[in-house]
Amino acid sequence: MAVQTYEAGADLFTNVYFPGLVDQLHTATPELGLIAKSGRSQWSGRSVVLGSRTGRNRSYRPTSSARNSAAFPTTGRQTFDNFTIPAVVIHGSGGIEAFASAASQGSESAFADALKSEVQGHLLDMKKDKAIDFYCTPLGILGRLEDDPGGGAVFTLEQDSTQLAHWRGNGNRYLSVGQEVEIISQDGVTRRLDAANATAFTISAVASANRKQFTADEDASAGVSVGDLVLRSGTHGAGVAALDRDDNTEGALSWNGLEQLFANTNVDIPARGVSLNFELDVLQGVDRAEPEGDYANAVTIDMDSNVLTRNTLNQGIKLGQYASGDYPDVLLCEGAVQLAIVDLMVGDQRYQPQKFPGGFQADALLWNAGNADVPVLGTRDCPYDRIYAFNTSGGIEQFVLQEMELIETDGSILRQDAAGGDVWNYNWREFSNLGSRQPNCGVKFTRVGGADESYGAGAGRHYAF
Repeated sequence: MAVQTYEAGADLFTNVYFPGLVDQLHTATPELGLIAKSGRSQWSGRSVVLGSRTGRNRSYRPTSSARNSAAFPTTGRQTFDNFTIPAVVIHGSGGIEAFASAASQGSESAFADALKSEVQGHLLDMKKDKAIDFYCTPLGILGRLEDDPGGGAVFTLEQDSTQLAHWRGNGNRYLSVGQEVEIISQDGVTRRLDAANATAFTISAVASANRKQFTADEDASAGVSVGDLVLRSGTHGAGVAALDRDDNTEGALSWNGLEQLFANTNVDIPARGVSLNFELDVLQGVDRAEPEGDYANAVTIDMDSNVLTRNTLNQGIKLGQYASGDYPDVLLCEGAVQLAIVDLMVGDQRYQPQKFPGGFQADALLWNAGNADVPVLGTRDCPYDRIYAFNTSGGIEQFVLQEMELIETDGSILRQDAAGGDVWNYNWREFSNLGSRQPNCGVKFTRVGGADESYGAGAGRHYAF
């Protein structure tokens, strides 16, 4: 009966729950549901190559009618370059204990309910992690250590909004109990080890009072230094200096999130020495620091912790339009920043149903900078002091080589745990990445000040996972 039940469970996963999970993950998550997907036809091997215009033909020239014999202008041409967007492999796993199966013997519906509960919980967790990556850089950094723990298992992360790097300002909000993480030196050379010489630490507690601390399941502080970076276990790969390279056209750790897609080499890109030896100046294989790469720079406005004003917000939107020719059709920010924008609209707040290219629908607050209404969406996992404005038609796209799928081994989806325990696991994978055909259509406001006061001093910073 147990074998039949597991077979029935595999069938339920394949035909009922997993397709619905994938659909909900996309359409019910604001970040993912904003962006249209491109399928397998875009891919060539492990990457997508996009042609993008980098220079104009400026041969246009007026002249006097008396100078009909004048030579034609020097022939001009459009200039193009290629973006290369690598595939990122995303894995996940879950399981069900044999007890749940035994408790439901003779009742397929009871077993189905147990599976449904597991899948729905997993859905919520995946939405959180994918949203984090949506706003991240290809490094997948979850936080940065503020000080030397000095022995023990309690670590303190930076929550410093005066720093441009977004991973320095989020405290412990991207961590939760039971999560496996690694601590790696900023230059990507050294992995910190625990007392048993292991690199992975399991988080046993996350402080809600000071918003900055987390506790490992054992003393993991040997050799840890100020500025070390916290990542999900396994994200960094097997090699110690795996990221010592000059571009991110292959082997990226995580998605090209908004922090990387909409950045400017002159303003807000962290140096390689504090970014795991990863050259963040290079976007999709194009060096933004070179003259021909300037079109890959977004408009970035550093607020330097000053309070947002109508003029500043309108100016940023206009600058993005002037740089790219595209007017943004969405503004993304954390909920406290959204309320700071609401404060600028006293007596003029308008909401309207919106449907985005990725299928997400919402009644959105509207902001108008002079050309058209722009929906303002407050999302849970956006960095606290950021606003991202972009056009969803060209500013960003989901490139999916392979949709999320359950991994079958010998025709089986549910398999006994490798440790031999009485637990039955499932695994899934996806090959995808975020990319941009026109990064200069994006606008990013950094270090926006005063947003917390929308909820009351400091209370706007939520940390519930």
